[in-house]
Amino acid sequence: MAKLTPRLKDALAELQRYTEDRNVIYWWRRASMAKLAEIGLAETYRPASVSRTRKMLPYRITPAGRAALTEGKDE
Repeated sequence: MAKLTPRLKDALAELQRYTEDRNVIYWWRRASMAKLAEIGLAETYRPASVSRTRKMLPYRITPAGRAALTEGKDE
């Protein structure tokens, strides 16, 4: 896996806080989310509350993204 820069790791942690801790649909930091999606740590999805005609989709964290955040926490 590609090494996460501090900025991308911060964006990934923010994504987890919003989507898992607060249960909020995450729409922000589009450039960082696109980079995280390229390396498989985030993904777009279409929740039932989002219109089918909407072109911009929210992001959610993947299992690989969760694992990347927990790496190094035990050290």
